[in-house]
Amino acid sequence: MKMIISVKKNKSEISKTGIYFSVWVLLFLFSTGGVAAQDNAEILPLKNKNNINVIAKGKPIKYFTLSPAEGTWFAVDGPGRLIGFCRVRLKSGANPDSVYSIKYKIDDKLVRVKKLRKVNVDPNASYEDKTIKLLPSKVKDFTIQIPPDKHIIEIFSTNPDVIIDAHFKYKEGKKPKWEHVEPSNKPPTEKLKALNEDKIQEYYRVNNSSVIKVKVKGPTTIQAFVRGEFQCDVYGSDEIKIEAFRNDTLLKTYRFSCKRSNALVYEKNKDLVPGGLDKIFMEVPKGDNNFKFVMKSVNKSALMRFSYDKNMTEK
Repeated sequence: MKMIISVKKNKSEISKTGIYFSVWVLLFLFSTGGVAAQDNAEILPLKNKNNINVIAKGKPIKYFTLSPAEGTWFAVDGPGRLIGFCRVRLKSGANPDSVYSIKYKIDDKLVRVKKLRKVNVDPNASYEDKTIKLLPSKVKDFTIQIPPDKHIIEIFSTNPDVIIDAHFKYKEGKKPKWEHVEPSNKPPTEKLKALNEDKIQEYYRVNNSSVIKVKVKGPTTIQAFVRGEFQCDVYGSDEIKIEAFRNDTLLKTYRFSCKRSNALVYEKNKDLVPGGLDKIFMEVPKGDNNFKFVMKSVNKSALMRFSYDKNMTEK
């Protein structure tokens, strides 16, 4: 069973700095090059200028050299699957039992490692650049499951002494149809009002004395909105930790760096200010699933709201 767990910041409520802002500016300016737009389409990285051509079946294919220091960047709109096709540069007679690996991040979080096993020289492939004295291996592929929403993916090699080249395809998944789900217990509630539009949403509070329980039937995906809570006189950032359980088993402890929202206020509560929006996505396995969210930080509280992908449950 695979779980995809991702934490995603909302761009409209918090100011991202550096490369993340630049990447998503490029997303709106360009329709190709690192931005996945077509089903199972070749996708080029936004950040990697080191590439070579591998000749296979008489045709050149552009591969990008992975680095252990600088990530190969992609901007994708999930859900979907990012598939990497790797070739390791090998010496003649290299040990086929050697294991090579790559690692990746989603939104600068959730580092995962993918192993490349039983890597052999490909006798039917060669490098177009004849100054390369090593030999290309047979293709080894790996897949990164992309949760819903927009994400930045970074891919690295792990060993500076091993050169791995890769090209990539992106296969889009079916867009989610989000359906609100209420907690199965009765946690405290708060209504939040948008400043710029006539919109009110109900959230559920999690703190040291109140947990949130949610029942969901899979297979599907859960989307959880998370907002820290601030006293009116607190203007800095704060950190909260929330534990997520499924069927009484701890899945993950989430850490959120929270700032005050500039888009929402409480409808009635004048003593608190809501935090900016974070999102959690979790893949839910088949069957009945009982989720529980517990505030791990002492004397802290947060608001949460839940929905599930109705399209997946209607298959």
